[in-house]
Amino acid sequence: MELIFWLGGFVVLLAAGTAMVTVRSRRSRTRAGDADATIAGERSHSDALAAAHTAGQALGPH
Repeated sequence: MELIFWLGGFVVLLAAGTAMVTVRSRRSRTRAGDADATIAGERSHSDALAAAHTAGQALGPH
């Protein structure tokens, strides 16, 4: 009987953790300005960083 309680508690913890992760991931995708809410395949930010790095390398050490 005690094993059933342990297994039940484990299942409850697993379900609660899964629900929490699911809610957090859905909430982060819908918030405006969230770093995780990016457009798939969109590279303008990484291209801008690469250009700034290249420009900095062209200037040489300061």
